[in-house]
Formats: sequence, structure tokens, C-alpha cells
Amino acid sequence: MSKKLPLSWLLTGGMLGLVILSCSLILFLSLGLAQKNTSKLVGDKAALVVSVVTERIYSNLLPAEEQLIYLEKRIKQGQIDLSHKDDVVQAFGLALAGTPQVATLLYLDKHRQVTLVSQALDEQLYIENNDWRQVPFIDELMSQVEPKWLQPVFVGDIGRTVISHSRPLFIDGNYQGLLIASVHTADFSENLKELGNRYDTTPFILYGEDRILATPDQASGGLQAENSVPESINWQTNLPTLDQSDDPVLSQMWSSADSYELETNENQEFKARWLELDGLVNDYLFFYLEVNDFGQTPWLIGCYFDEQGIASEFELIEKAFYWALGILALALFFAWWFSRKLSTPVLDFSATAQQVYQDDLSKIPELESSFIKEFDQAAHSFNHMVQGLKEKKQMRETFGKYVPNAMAAEILSKGTLAPQTRETTTLFTDIAGFSAMSEKLAPEQIIDFLNDYFSAIITPIERYNGVIHQFQGDAVLATFNLPIEDVDHAVNAVRVGLEIIDICRLKRFGDGIKIKTRIGINTGAAVCGTIGGKSRLGFTVHGDQVNLAARIEQLNKEFNTQILVSGSTYELTKDKFNYKFVGQIPIRGRSQDEKLYTLLQ
Repeated sequence: MSKKLPLSWLLTGGMLGLVILSCSLILFLSLGLAQKNTSKLVGDKAALVVSVVTERIYSNLLPAEEQLIYLEKRIKQGQIDLSHKDDVVQAFGLALAGTPQVATLLYLDKHRQVTLVSQALDEQLYIENNDWRQVPFIDELMSQVEPKWLQPVFVGDIGRTVISHSRPLFIDGNYQGLLIASVHTADFSENLKELGNRYDTTPFILYGEDRILATPDQASGGLQAENSVPESINWQTNLPTLDQSDDPVLSQMWSSADSYELETNENQEFKARWLELDGLVNDYLFFYLEVNDFGQTPWLIGCYFDEQGIASEFELIEKAFYWALGILALALFFAWWFSRKLSTPVLDFSATAQQVYQDDLSKIPELESSFIKEFDQAAHSFNHMVQGLKEKKQMRETFGKYVPNAMAAEILSKGTLAPQTRETTTLFTDIAGFSAMSEKLAPEQIIDFLNDYFSAIITPIERYNGVIHQFQGDAVLATFNLPIEDVDHAVNAVRVGLEIIDICRLKRFGDGIKIKTRIGINTGAAVCGTIGGKSRLGFTVHGDQVNLAARIEQLNKEFNTQILVSGSTYELTKDKFNYKFVGQIPIRGRSQDEKLYTLLQ
């Protein structure tokens, strides 16, 4: 026998190999660490720009939302009387003075009448009272039942894009109208221009993927909207599109590009796109963040860099990547080979053990020898165990052909069956005219006929928890509820009797022989147990109630019936089957006769 390697040696050698490989990987990757940090700083700078823009957006828009909540509270407390426009104008003017971010406050009542207070650049208040009943989008706007951010719209009268927050007003459950606060985006563009100059990048804010909300160019009055008046509630339709942008880079943001997730020190889900654009000398790297807090359409807040400022760093990253990829491939191959050597025997053990658990012993192959000493010893032990289980299963299956499986399992585990006394329903069946029929058949034909017949009636007996104790020539003795417990033993015995009669009516046995069978069923106390000597044992059932079932079966001849049940069985099953009283017989040792019933099929 060849020498086997101990598992400890193999694991030690494997771990040493992994440590050497890990050290090599760290060594090679450390050569490009400085360059990678530079690239990381580019991403962090982009994340910083986007974070600052995002923070300023929130600081400009959230006061509008908070101001509406404050005004709603004052109105519900009765501090602002909506029926007096002067009261509304005064309250709106004070609110605008306290929140310079908000440009306009508007109250649209349920009759479509508007009170509007706007704060101009010269800090003067402009007041308007309008009738909006003919405004195209008014019905859709008035149907709003929850606070929400409306879609941005370019207002031609003031030459600016406006973002509005709308809040339905209910007093004592009655709808009064809408409170609307608007913010100009001019400050957004100014902020973008400042940040772009500071960090040498071009920031932007998009509404969805194709509409421009703010860019540095708009700070100087650059790009205008398509139309100055919205035609419906879909207000973003008049915002400029990327195709209309004067920025040739931003206008091609969604052209063919490689897109990937960006890791930064910021705890936000930034994305990045590397663009190789036709007609432009340099390539560009886009960073952006999706914000979903201001309406159903997401805002994309981002910036882009020229490749000249970051190309060298990315080239170093690319080189480090290829080095790391090669080393990683080597490490994966070594890990695969090593894990395969260790896992294959374990997987074989697992699969074979699963077959043992499922009691599928016939198809279990022998486990192969292993070069690992401990695995090899375990495989030999396991193979011996499986062989023992196969022999035990064969014994149990062979034994189970003579006694029920449940009894066979108990006898194999305990060596015997304990005596039991219990109310039992006994079924006794006998073939009508078997003696005369057997005289006409050869011995081999008789055996084939009986085996075919017994095979057919065993099936319903075992299906309904019956136990066959004896095959007496052509007769069968079966009990229900002894030794296998069954609370419906009487009902199940009658069901079996009916099925046996149907089987004999529909089927021919042996060489096409048609038969009738007689059945007697009785319920009463009986005892079962193991009897015999030390060298030979048998399991049987005893009791007058068992003998009575055999006697009742014989009475089918006198009453010209196929199945008879005793009065005790009748009382337990009369709610389940249709019976006919056929007569009564005296019983030795009893003062009353035994009533007999047959079933009406």
C-alpha cells in the first residue's frame, strides 16, 4: 500500500503557498499604490463638488417646503384669514422676508382664484390677483391631494426657470385650495460656475437624463428654454435639452460610453462614465449622483473632467490592474486546485451520506481511496458501514415479505414483539368453491392462481393499515388496530372487504379464472404476540372474536351473501355504510344472539 500524506502536512504546505502568493500580490500592488491614491483623489474631488452642489440645492429648496408647512399651520390656527386678501398678502410678504431663497408664494383657492406675492431682485414685493379658471393645467393641478414638488418650468415673464413645491390645504377636512412656493434656479447656476472655477471641472444639474436644469453657462444668461409658457402640467417640456446645449461635451453625455460605479470617501451612490467622443481631441470622465427628493423625475447632479488632467494617473491604474489581474488568476488557479483536492472527498462523502439518508443503498458506489491519510481511512470505514447497511436492508426487505414493514422494523430492532390486547376488527375471507376448482387444476396452476389472488387483495389490506396474520389455503386472516394502532379500524376493515369484492368482480386470476369470495368481519377484544420456542418463533392473533369472524364468513353460504359483519362492527360503521339486517345466530357463552348485517353496494 502506498504511503498516505497526513492532512496536517498538506494543510501546512497549502497555507505556506497561500501566504507566499499573498505577499507577492501585496508587493506588486504596492508599487502602484501612490498612483492609485492620486486617481482616488480625482474621484473624491468630483464627489466633493457633487456633494457641495447637492447641499446647496437642499439649502435652497427645503426652506420653500418648510415655509408652506409653517403657513399651513398659521392658517389652520386662524392667524391668517384666507377670505381677506390683504391678510394673505401681508403673511406671504413676511414669509418671503424670512426665507430669501423663496422667490414667490402663491395661494390658489378652490374657485381657481390666485393670490401671488413675489420678491424681485430689487427686494420689492410684487402682488398679483388672477383668475386661473382658464389655465390649461389647472384641473390636474387642483386634483393634487398630497404635497409634492412640481416639475420645473421656464417663466418667460421673468426669464428664469422656477421650481415649485405645492401643498394642498384642508381645514376641518374640507379642501380649500393649494399653497405653492417657488424658487429660482439662477442661484444654482451661479454656484456651479463658482465651483467649476475652484476645482477645474464643469458641474451640471439635469432634470431626468435629457433636460438641463442648471449649468455654469446659464449664470451668464446663456441657454434659454424652448417655450416661455407651459402648455400642461408636464412643465419640464420647456426646459432646454442636451441636444440644445452649447457645451459639446455635456450634449454627448449619453453617447456610447463605458459606465461603472465609483468608489469615493463620500457615503453616497456616485456613478461614473468614461466618454470617448467623436470630434473632440480629449476624452472626458463624468461623475454624477441621482437625487429623487424633488418630484417623480430624478435629478442628476454631476461634473466632468478633461482627460489631460487625469490621464497619467489612469494609465498607472491600468498597468496596476493588469498586474493584479495576472496575479489574481494565478492565485485563483492555485486556490482552485488546492480546494478541489480537499473538497472532492468531502463532496463524495456528502453525496453518499445523502443516499444513505434516503435509504437508496442499491446505487451507492464505493468511495475511492484518497492520497490524504485521514480521508482514505474515513472512506474505508464508510464503505464497510454501507455494506453492513445493505445487508441489514436486504434482511428487513426479505422479512417484510412475511410480516408488515412496521412489525419487521420492530422485530429487527428489539428481537421480538411485546404481547398486546386491544379492540380489534378481524377480517376473514375465503374463496367460494375453491375445493372443487382446485381439483381441476395442476399444482403449479393452483400456486400461480393463489399468488395472483393474494397479491391483489394484499394491496387494499395494507393500504388501510391492516395486518395479515395467516394464509390458510385460500383463506386470509387480517386484523385492524392490532398490532398497528388505527382509530378507524372498523371502517377501514369494511372498506377493505368492499374493495376485495370489487377486485374479484372485475379481475380474473391465474389462467383467467373468475371467482367469488366470502368475507366475514367482526369487532372485539383480541390478543396478539410472539409464540414458539427459542429456535423458532411465530406472530399470531388469538381470541373468540377472531374465531367469530371466521364463523361469520362461513354463514355467507346460508344467507346467500358475499360479506357479513357482526353487530359490533355494524354499530361502529353504520353511519358510513348502507346495511341490511339478514339474521342472527347464537354464540357459545353468550346470552344474546349475534346480529348479522350485509352491505348494500
